[in-house]
Amino acid sequence: LNCLIIVAQNETEEQNNLEAQKQFLIKQQNIKSVFDEKGLDGVIHYVTELSEEWKKQKVSIALVGQSGSGKSTLINRFRSLLPDDEGAADVAGGIRECTIEIDEYTMKDTNVIYYDLPGVGTRRFPFHDEPSQLAYTKKFELEIYDCFIIVVRGRFTEDDWNLARYISERLKRSYSFVLTHVDVMRQDFKYRKYEKTYGFSYVKDKIREDIRYVLRDANPDKIFLISNQIIELEESGDYVYDNNPEYEFDRLVQQIHRGMATNKKAEAFIMSTKSISEHAIRVKADVLRSYVKYWSFFSGAAGSIPLPLVSTGIDLSIFMSNARIYYNSFGSKGSDALKKLILDEGTLEEQIDHILTAISSSLGAKMMAGVAGAMLFEETLKFIPLVGSVAGVGLSYAATSNLLHSLIDYFEHDALLMIKAKVITDDSSSKFRHDDL
Repeated sequence: LNCLIIVAQNETEEQNNLEAQKQFLIKQQNIKSVFDEKGLDGVIHYVTELSEEWKKQKVSIALVGQSGSGKSTLINRFRSLLPDDEGAADVAGGIRECTIEIDEYTMKDTNVIYYDLPGVGTRRFPFHDEPSQLAYTKKFELEIYDCFIIVVRGRFTEDDWNLARYISERLKRSYSFVLTHVDVMRQDFKYRKYEKTYGFSYVKDKIREDIRYVLRDANPDKIFLISNQIIELEESGDYVYDNNPEYEFDRLVQQIHRGMATNKKAEAFIMSTKSISEHAIRVKADVLRSYVKYWSFFSGAAGSIPLPLVSTGIDLSIFMSNARIYYNSFGSKGSDALKKLILDEGTLEEQIDHILTAISSSLGAKMMAGVAGAMLFEETLKFIPLVGSVAGVGLSYAATSNLLHSLIDYFEHDALLMIKAKVITDDSSSKFRHDDL
């Protein structure tokens, strides 16, 4: 165990973060204590809770805009829901101002909440002077939100800029300006001519220039041009939100993530999402990798037990537990073997068969051979007095660490492929039209 602590601590020290080293030492002592008291199931429960502490962190994200601006669709997109999915925000809209109270949408099993607030600049909710600003702030309790997304379809108003300055100067919170339906604006004759001659980047610069005419000193990095279109994938026929990198939803996700007041809130925001953008996927994968050392430490501790197949059984339990966590975190489809592993109960023999099949088909035969070889070598070493137990610690730690990192790599790669999949370009076959959004 002492050898294992040194190995794991060295891995943490690479971060040059004294607080991280301190927290790791505390948590590895907790893992040892939980194992002594509650055994394998207790440790798996403890480390799983440790990796899901972010679910307790409260994060409040406010979307402010007029009816029909695209707030509801944006909320659904953050929650990985299509308009006709159960629990999705209503995107019907209308010509009247239908948002006059706050609507809340909580991410399942988390404390991350999206709030739909009515837009400013109307007769009902002006925002041009001190009394109207204080009245709006009091009615909708603006102090409770961690960040604001000001959503517009068409033109921003003077009061949108007043709200942004109020958020930044008075509330000390981050904000983003989001112009939706840019894919529709792109079809305007003026912009089509620009795009044909100069390209879409020039068109976006012209749109941003028009926006800044109203927003004046607004930082252009806080202005995001996105598409609300839902498209059909060419191979699977599934319907997904348009992740064309020409639009700026991924950059919006980055802005919200980096604009959170604390690292814990930033982690909670990213981990609550599924595979909504490239930035969300890559950061989520890094967060999951940061917890691998705790599972590896436990595996290494089990590797010191001089009993046949004990360490292998624990390693398989660790793999199954994390496969489910990664599967749910990314919302990935994965291979048929991984689906069976995660969704089926089955007997122990069936679960082991699913694991071996999943490693082989999803991570490659080479990885499967490496893991199986390390487990076999570790079990063989246990029969050598003293040396066997010490060697088993390092081998078990390394094998589990490599396997979990490879599993995260697989899910990350699978999620990135999913958001970059080819789409059917015939608009006549689209399930949802722009008018629906």
